[in-house]
Amino acid sequence: MAYEAAFLLALPDRCVNILLKSKRYAEAAMFAKSYYPKMVPEIIKEWGDVLKQNDLLFIPENIFESKEFKKPMLAAVKTFEQQIDPLIYK
Repeated sequence: MAYEAAFLLALPDRCVNILLKSKRYAEAAMFAKSYYPKMVPEIIKEWGDVLKQNDLLFIPENIFESKEFKKPMLAAVKTFEQQIDPLIYK
């Protein structure tokens, strides 16, 4: 219910934080990639830390460091900061 309310109020940072508190790292990463890209590195780090604590071999790749996605992700962050962020946080 909290997630839905945050989504309907166009508060992407709260949506991501709700997903993280629920330990839904994959969903938080996918949501952030589309709606709040500047949180992706933080999510990936937290997700990786949880996986390491549980001795799991899979370590999520930081999409910002991937050669294939670096330019599109930086462009998405720039677009978000210039066009969307000012509308949300007036």
